[in-house]
Amino acid sequence: MNNISIYFFGFLFFFGAHTSAQTTEKNPPMIPEYNLIQTGETINYKSSQRSYNADDIELRRVNDTLGIYLEGQKKLSIIALNIVELENFAGFEKDIDSFFELIDQLGLDTDTKPYEIRYSPRSNEVRVKDREEIRFKRFEGGLLPVFRHEIIFTYQKEMLEVNLYLGEIDELLVLKDAGFSEIIKKEALENDWFKKYEKRTFNKDITIDESGDIGIVTYGNFEANGATIGFDISMGASLLGNEFPFREEVSLVFKTNKFNKWTQVGHGVFIGAEFYQFFSRNQENKVQLDNSSFINVGWLFGVKDTPVSIFYGRFVGDDTGSFFEFNKNKFGLDVLVKSSFRIKYEVFVGSNDSDWINSIGISFPLIPGR
Repeated sequence: MNNISIYFFGFLFFFGAHTSAQTTEKNPPMIPEYNLIQTGETINYKSSQRSYNADDIELRRVNDTLGIYLEGQKKLSIIALNIVELENFAGFEKDIDSFFELIDQLGLDTDTKPYEIRYSPRSNEVRVKDREEIRFKRFEGGLLPVFRHEIIFTYQKEMLEVNLYLGEIDELLVLKDAGFSEIIKKEALENDWFKKYEKRTFNKDITIDESGDIGIVTYGNFEANGATIGFDISMGASLLGNEFPFREEVSLVFKTNKFNKWTQVGHGVFIGAEFYQFFSRNQENKVQLDNSSFINVGWLFGVKDTPVSIFYGRFVGDDTGSFFEFNKNKFGLDVLVKSSFRIKYEVFVGSNDSDWINSIGISFPLIPGR
């Protein structure tokens, strides 16, 4: 029994670490592997999780966002893998004329129908989709469209996209002369964005009022980075030997980084208290609740969407002094499968020739902190 538990736990540890290593490599190097037996054949790597989908001319992974609001209306947004690429970006305005040339050849009814049009200046490709709604606003007694078309200029080399929200397609000509790219670059240089956000998350809006005054809104909850301290509260149940106890866990979590722009990996440690409730019947055949408590100390690692926890737990007491009498130490691993629940595996170490106990269960985060 002891050997089985050790091998099983070791397998889970290796599987969790291996999965983390695979998932964090969002952009594996596309280096060809040469076949020395069949010299005319090369083998390339293709990943569905790459940052840019060339088939759909679409940026898949986004870290940084910048919105532009003109008199309260969102007119432009930039999404990017890394906002510092804007420093050498020549702007989208230079590509507006070539965009109109392609649109004229398509013969779209842009005066009455709403479209989402995705355009790659580098490959001269256009992807057109119908939108389902038009947003209007009253101006001086008249009703005018403020958002009919979404035009997306996508740049694979810089790994960024410029989204334009237009009431009429001809507004592109106005944006061409407005010089938004220069306005953005000016604010970026004055505020050291290109130096500060090389490895930090960037999320801001630039607002321009009717007088032309510029304001900057920073969303600190998205940009927060570095060490953080938080709480994690969860509840669940486990199959533990022949028992099926309920569990509650409260943890203090210290993360060395909330978000890493490049690897999407987080690290941290935690300490917490875990409580087991066993239901049993006493001599009078009445249902009673027996409580047992552990102190857990562990390490967090893995990608943002599926973090893994490895921990050690020590029994600190219960109501009866019976169930964990010879299994006071445990090792465990849990994985966040979805934001709604975690899968948890534990091994309770036996002492005084007692058996080791395997346990598997699920937990539901009430206040997610891991």
